[in-house]
Formats: sequence, structure tokens, C-alpha cells
Amino acid sequence: MWFVWFPIGLAVLAWFGYVWIKTLVTKYEHTIESIILLGVLLVTGVILGLNISYAVAPEWTLWPRIVLTASLGFGLFIVFSYVAVNLWCSLLASGFDEKIELLEEEAAKIEQRLAFLRLAEVSKNDRSYSPKVDYEKEAQDVVDIDSLEELRKFVESWQQAGGEARVRSIKVTEWREEVVRMSDQDLKDEEEALILEINSEVDEGKKDQAQARLAVLKIESLRRDMRRSTRREERQRIEGPTKIYPTSEMEYLHNRLREINAEIQQIEEEKQAFFEGIIKLSWRERP
Repeated sequence: MWFVWFPIGLAVLAWFGYVWIKTLVTKYEHTIESIILLGVLLVTGVILGLNISYAVAPEWTLWPRIVLTASLGFGLFIVFSYVAVNLWCSLLASGFDEKIELLEEEAAKIEQRLAFLRLAEVSKNDRSYSPKVDYEKEAQDVVDIDSLEELRKFVESWQQAGGEARVRSIKVTEWREEVVRMSDQDLKDEEEALILEINSEVDEGKKDQAQARLAVLKIESLRRDMRRSTRREERQRIEGPTKIYPTSEMEYLHNRLREINAEIQQIEEEKQAFFEGIIKLSWRERP
């Protein structure tokens, strides 16, 4: 049956090859670099085609071998060049993707900031705009709030466990009164001591109690950190410039978010125009 499928395969290969060769000629502007690359791929395809012809039909005469080698070499060249040129174009267009990625990262930070503002209901206070917003710091504040809530839930679950809710509730109350009077250094030293105790303790009951006390200490530490952060922000807001252009920080962030979306759309349109136009295959001149 090979004598039936072989002509069909040649016809399909010839049609696809014609389309791709036409695309190579009309769609791309070639340079010395691309010509050398295509030449190397053509020679590679012919050599591989010759080797395959000897493996498939070692006893064929010269002209049948030339036809088979040319067919296989041309087919391999079509495949190699198609992959190489499309990969080349993707690399040339990577600059567009890098710009989009940077803008998307900035948009993600703005979304985090907006989420924090909504959570804290800052929009009701009409906070003043600051041109240098610390997105990473605000994202950390959100993480601290989540951590605080998790620690509270852990302490509450420990209080209710084991059928000793009243006794454990009294212990937690005593711990809270004690840690409030501790200095920052005492809190740190106590946390380190409890961590060592938890790692070395064998009794599960004592270990659970040490973990609950550690959670109470961490809650107090987080509260102090958040209070200090709030006081610093208030001082910076009072001592900062009073000239305000946007009516609120949220308005500024929303405006910047719209600008980012517009910039991303423009870059995507430029990328699409790049692929639709004549593409110059060169590393020295990139879009």
C-alpha cells in the first residue's frame, strides 16, 4: 500500500511546503542571520533525509534515492524552519510580554492596597493621597490581620477542648493580663523559651498548653507592632505635604489602575500589529 500513500504524502507535503515557503518569502524580512539559520536547517534536513533513505531503501539506485532524499530533506526543512521561525518570533515579541508582566504586577499590588483600604474602611475617612504608597507594607498588614485572627481562633479552640473550658479560660485571662505588663524584650524571651519547651516536651497536654500560651504572646506582639505602625503612619500623614491633588488615595489608585489597563491594552495591540505585519528576523533590531 505504500505506493498509494507515498504520492498522497508527497502531495500534502508539497502543498504545505508551498504555503510555508510563500509565507517565509512574503511574511518575513530576512537578514544575514535568518539566511544562515535557514541554510543550516536546509543542509541538516538533506543530510538527515539521505541517512533515512539509506536506512529505508539501501538498495535503491541513484535517481530514486535522489527523489526520496530531496522529498525527505524538503519535509524536514519545512518542519525545522517552521519551528525555528515561530520560536524566533516569540522571542522577538517577549519584550511586549515583559512590559505586560510588569504592569500586571503593579496592578496586583494596587489591588492588594485597595483590598486593605476597604477592609479598614479608610475610604470613609477620606485619607490623603501619598505618591509613594508602600504596597508591600500594606500587604504585610493584611497578613498580620489574618495571622491575628488565626491565633485567636487557636486560643479559643484550646479553651473549649478537653472538658476544662472554665479552668482554661481562667488561664488564658491570667496570661493576657501578664503579657500586657511585659516589655517587648520579655515577650521575645518568653516566646523563645516556649518554642524550646514545645520542641522538647513529650507530654501532649503540656505541649498544647505551651502552644496556647505562645499564641497569646504572639497576639500581644502583633497588636503592638500594628499599633506602632499606625502611629508612624499618622505622624507621616501629619508631617507630610498638605497639597493634595486626588481627593483620596482610593481615587488615585483607581485612576492608576485604569491607566495600567489602558497601557496593557495598547501593548497588546502593538503586539498583535507586530505579528500581523512584516516581521524582520534579526536579533540586532528588536521591537
